[in-house]
Amino acid sequence: MDLITGRFPEEIHTNIKRHDASEIPTDDVALEAWLRERWYEKEELLKEFYEKGSFPVPETQRQPFFRNGANSFVWPIFLIWNAALFLILYLLIISPATRSYFLFANLTLFLLSTTGILEDLDRRCEKW
Repeated sequence: MDLITGRFPEEIHTNIKRHDASEIPTDDVALEAWLRERWYEKEELLKEFYEKGSFPVPETQRQPFFRNGANSFVWPIFLIWNAALFLILYLLIISPATRSYFLFANLTLFLLSTTGILEDLDRRCEKW
C-alpha cells in the first residue's frame, strides 16, 4: 500500500542464491518439496535479517575490492572525465585532424547502423 501512496522505502535489501540446474528436481512432487525447502530457507533468512538488520555473509563471499567503497573514487573520476571532455572539445576546435577523425568515425557508424551491417556483425559476434 505504501508504494501506491507514493511512500517508497529508503533501502532495499536483496539476497540472491544461485542453484545449478542439476539440483532442481524434474518431477512435480520432488519439485514441490524442493521449493518448500527453499521457502523455509528464505523465511529463516528473513527472520535473521529482521533480528540483526542484515543478511548473513557466506564464508565463500569475497571481501569488496574497495575497502572504503566506490564513493572515494567519485570526485577523481568526475574530474578525469570532465578533463577528457574539455580536451576533446579543445582538439575539435583547433585540430583539423581531430575534426576529420570524428567526422569519419561518425559517418562510418551512421552508415553501418542504417544499412544493418552493424546488427549483422553483432549477431555474428554473439555466436562466438
